[in-house]
Formats: sequence, structure tokens, C-alpha cells
Amino acid sequence: MQIQGGDAKDAAFLAGLTKDIKTGGIHAETLYAKNTVTGLQFIADPKNATKDDLVKEVAAFQENIEKAVNSGEITDTKDAEEINHALVSVEKELAEPKSKGSRIIRSLKNVTELLNETAETLKAGGKVQAQIIKLAPTAAAICAAASVLFGV
Repeated sequence: MQIQGGDAKDAAFLAGLTKDIKTGGIHAETLYAKNTVTGLQFIADPKNATKDDLVKEVAAFQENIEKAVNSGEITDTKDAEEINHALVSVEKELAEPKSKGSRIIRSLKNVTELLNETAETLKAGGKVQAQIIKLAPTAAAICAAASVLFGV
């Protein structure tokens, strides 16, 4: 489920959720047990996600990132390139017969950090309806699900 629109309160909640997921305050099990809205489209249960679920989720997420980049929400082109490169790396690693979980997690953490920084900048500038603000917690949730899947 994805949230459309929103206000400063929603943006603050989503930014806080991202930080909690990133710092370990919320785990994949908590996301499922508490039925927290994370923006995941293919992973219904983060603690039981499959590699195929993760492949689909990353592909859908990358499409959403491309939309946000094309709409000018990420003005730093180097950050946009870094996010894209990291997601392509994740997709390539997931395509390997024996995916290296630590490499996937490292790339997803990088994406989460970059999106969180961009979201904080947008929020500080009063752009609370920006899609990036909603994608930052989704990146953290994907990373949490991948951590459970690969035991990292």
C-alpha cells in the first residue's frame, strides 16, 4: 500500500519510520506483526519473503525511484546515479544462483541512507508531498526483509 498526498505530520512519521527501521528499532517481524504501512507491493510478510518476492519488490521500487528522478525530486544527479547503480547491483546479485546477502544488504542500506537524506532535505524545504519522502521507509523495509531472508 502506498500513501498519496499527505502533510507535514505524515512526512515526519515516514521519516521517523525510516530511521527506526534503519537503526533496528523496527524489524521485519514488527512490520508484519503491527501491520505497519511500508509501501511494499510484493512482500506481504517481510519475515517470510522469498528471493522471488525480493526480486519483484526491488524492480517495482526501482520504477518508483525512476519516476521520482524524472519528476525532479532528486536534484543531485550524483545521488540519483548512486541510487540507480546500487539498485542495479542488487538486481544483478539477486539474479545470481547463490546471491551474496551481505552485498545486497550493503547496497540497500546505501539506497536507504541516500533517500533518507533527500527526504529530510525536501521536508526541511516544505515539500512534504514529494514521493521520495514516501519511498525512504519503503527502502528501509526492503532492506529489513532482505536481512531476514539472507540472515544478515
